[in-house]
Amino acid sequence: MNRFAKHASASRKSGEGPDTASSDELTCTKQKQIYPEKKSNRNKKHAAVIVLLLSFAYILLGRPSESNYTNHNFLDNSVQIQAARLRVGDELTALTRVVEESKQDCTRAEAEAAKWKKAKEELENRIATLKKSVQELSGESNDADNRAATNNQAGPEQISSTRAVIHMGIHKTGSTSIQISSDKFQKQLELDGYEMPWVVNIKRLQNGQGWNNQVHFSTCFLSSHIPEAQAYPCNPDLLLAGSNIATRHRNLFVSAETFDNIQVDGIKSLRHYLSQWDGATVVVYYRHYYSWVASIYNEITRSADPQHYKTIMNYVQQHMLEGAEYYPDIFATPLVKRLQTEFDDIIVLNLHDKSKGGASESFFCHSLSDFPRTCGAIRNDNEEHGNSSVDIDHIHLTNAAIGSGLLESGEDYSHILELVKDKFSAMKKEGYEFKKKCLSPGVLDKLWNMTLGFKRDLFPDDMANANDPSMDEANMRSDFEQAAVSSLCMLDVDDVFSRTDLQEYFKSLKN
Repeated sequence: MNRFAKHASASRKSGEGPDTASSDELTCTKQKQIYPEKKSNRNKKHAAVIVLLLSFAYILLGRPSESNYTNHNFLDNSVQIQAARLRVGDELTALTRVVEESKQDCTRAEAEAAKWKKAKEELENRIATLKKSVQELSGESNDADNRAATNNQAGPEQISSTRAVIHMGIHKTGSTSIQISSDKFQKQLELDGYEMPWVVNIKRLQNGQGWNNQVHFSTCFLSSHIPEAQAYPCNPDLLLAGSNIATRHRNLFVSAETFDNIQVDGIKSLRHYLSQWDGATVVVYYRHYYSWVASIYNEITRSADPQHYKTIMNYVQQHMLEGAEYYPDIFATPLVKRLQTEFDDIIVLNLHDKSKGGASESFFCHSLSDFPRTCGAIRNDNEEHGNSSVDIDHIHLTNAAIGSGLLESGEDYSHILELVKDKFSAMKKEGYEFKKKCLSPGVLDKLWNMTLGFKRDLFPDDMANANDPSMDEANMRSDFEQAAVSSLCMLDVDDVFSRTDLQEYFKSLKN
């Protein structure tokens, strides 16, 4: 019982009843006056207890809103952590894969390094063998005193700056003569400081003469689809031999008219290869286009089998006029334009300039000043080798006979050619005259215009050729008109076959 209840009970025991209102009011008033301080103290204590309890509750339980927020935050963080774990797992997996691939790359690299090391050792061995072969073939194994006595020189030219000289033909401009001379006078070339990669000798017989041609060197820089590259595949030994020459600080000389097929990519590769020398010079021969066409046709017809035989009319129209895909591209003017994309030192020699001698003399005595001993040997030799055009009337006649059915093409083709050649020569000696078929006026006009265009593009300065009558366009026109009724013509086989005696002759060959 609280104090207020005890006080009320005491009041009733003392006779104070409920109807004594004034006494109650007085009592309450007195109580207010007697206990106000105690009441205040009690209220403060109660408040303190409540505050203390609420504080404990706050500490233990926390605010509801903050608790909910914290719980939500915890869930969000859990999701984020789980997502991060997944990402880290993926990254670890990817990193592990990269590490494994790197290990595999390292393994492959080690295997490749071992492979290249072995290849390097093989190349070094091959170079040593090639060097020995070069020494043997170039005569380096001979006694130096004897060689000096032969050439009236103390020894090879001392070279301060090396050079590579590449003769690129073109076809039918005296290349054979240059190649035979370079083979014949190898010792003189060596004394002039030049060597050739003759490690693999490409020997061919032409009219009883053996000559070397670095065609298998040149095809290393040609596109694989070109017929020459397929017929004469690249020989890497020649490239190694050339590099060996550079290593020994010697000049390089290579002659191959097959280079006239080279395209821009091959020219870049050749320029890179020749960077082994301090300088590089390319020499190209020019021949009037109509004259070159006649010479090319003559050689093609000599070497073609009956299945690939063409009349000169068909040949010129298919291969030599504007729009043809092959032969005009290997002519001197287009070749020089391609070479100018990579080479600065290009020398163009005019085959028609007879004041400089034949092809060999003009090359070794006039193209450069680097060949004094070789030039002297060539001038003393007084023998010009070549691969000139020949009479091919008997070839036209034999192929026409095969085409008409008078003869059959077989294993005896070469033998039949010789028989027909002898018959035809005998008839000419007896005074028989045979008609010719020539190119039409329209085709001749196109051929002449191409000739002028090629000449003017390559030699734009007329003053530079003022002293060369072969480059005078009036003289060129006169020579062209002569070619139009001779070298640009062929035997009129229809007229020949109109002779009964020749028909009977071919029938006898068939039997």
